[in-house]
Amino acid sequence: MSLAIFKADFRRYWKLLLVFTVVLLFYFVVMMSMFNPTNAASVEEMMKLMPQGMLDAFGMGNLSSSFTGSLANYFYGMIVFLFPTICFIIIANGIVAHYVDSGAIANFLSTPLTRTRFVVTQAIFLLISLTLMFGILVGVGIASCEALYPGELDLNAFLLMNLSSYITYLCITGISFCASCLFNDTGKSLLFGAGLPILFMLMKMMGQANDKVGWMADISPYSLYSPTEIAQSGQLELLPTVVLVAVALVTYLLGITVFRKKNLPV
Repeated sequence: MSLAIFKADFRRYWKLLLVFTVVLLFYFVVMMSMFNPTNAASVEEMMKLMPQGMLDAFGMGNLSSSFTGSLANYFYGMIVFLFPTICFIIIANGIVAHYVDSGAIANFLSTPLTRTRFVVTQAIFLLISLTLMFGILVGVGIASCEALYPGELDLNAFLLMNLSSYITYLCITGISFCASCLFNDTGKSLLFGAGLPILFMLMKMMGQANDKVGWMADISPYSLYSPTEIAQSGQLELLPTVVLVAVALVTYLLGITVFRKKNLPV
């Protein structure tokens, strides 16, 4: 790992991470405030005014009377993936493909810095950025839930929902990172590194909104993520978790291996 490269990445992307983290926390608080322990029926009636297809698309179709179930429905259904995905697509593309496309990689490799140290540092930076964002979400989430609705949060289920979301992000960021390592220009990197995660998200949303194309949701990696089941059972399903972790490992390692061996325009 190169500490100098890591610091340069942090200086370049800390504002972006801050903005998207604040946006994520804002939506968490908004979704959390929709829970009404004294009059759940009023929330249910309000949700009925919205098109059912739209609710299903965003994973909000399963109404719950519990606080944790409400969070699983309103926030962890799909909202948790909308804005941070954009953030990590930008970072994944910028930390490898951008340097190659702009020619800056030649400056790095003209020093004792090796390809392996460079690309491993970039992978570590992406993973730490993701971990930091979710760490803040968990900390602020628990504090705000206990402040507004003391005793209502199922802490075990809440932590597992965040862990499941985090593991799903490992898979998605792995795809973006791998694309950034595979291609020498940012256009192709974004075509696959942004195109595939966004396509998978749209497939999941369309499949949830319309039973006729439900198969689209089934073949999306997001189908392996089910926060409502975690909220109900308080358990994390083993097989989907293993699959997501395996995809993350393969994509990150493939990206590192390809970058080490491919021809660079230097």
